[in-house]
Amino acid sequence: MFRVLLFLFIAVPTVEFLILIHIGGMLGAFGTFTIIILTGIIGAHLAKRQGLKTVRDIRTALSRGHLPAAELVDGVIILIAGAVLLTPGFLTDILGFLLLLPGFRRIVVGLMRRRFSNSFGRARHRQRPAFSVRNTDYEAAASIIDVDAVDVSATADEGPDLESGR
Repeated sequence: MFRVLLFLFIAVPTVEFLILIHIGGMLGAFGTFTIIILTGIIGAHLAKRQGLKTVRDIRTALSRGHLPAAELVDGVIILIAGAVLLTPGFLTDILGFLLLLPGFRRIVVGLMRRRFSNSFGRARHRQRPAFSVRNTDYEAAASIIDVDAVDVSATADEGPDLESGR
């Protein structure tokens, strides 16, 4: 994993720089700079709109008593898209705009779900549970004992009333 991240941190800026130089040669410095600034502004605006919509969706799910898991994942992906869009470069802008598309987000979530469920599935089969409950333990835990509380504290002037149980 470290090697992959190291490669990405070196390769992505290098490729972005080469693309900027190439497009700068075609459009000129002012045109390239304008495109970078415009994509950042438009991307930030779109990320803000979708982020606020996601916050409303989370609130709606919570008010209905549902766990907003899908909405939270959407919010994280939108946050990542906004950060990527603010990074100067054409490849990162393309990735950021794609992450703002709900259909593309669903594809990414599906890939993440498959990736993490496979890794969690393998880990679950390798490890033994630290605590297991047998069916008989459920029956014992389900029995309820109903009691009434009795105040047995005595004041300084009088002792407890033993006849009434108080």
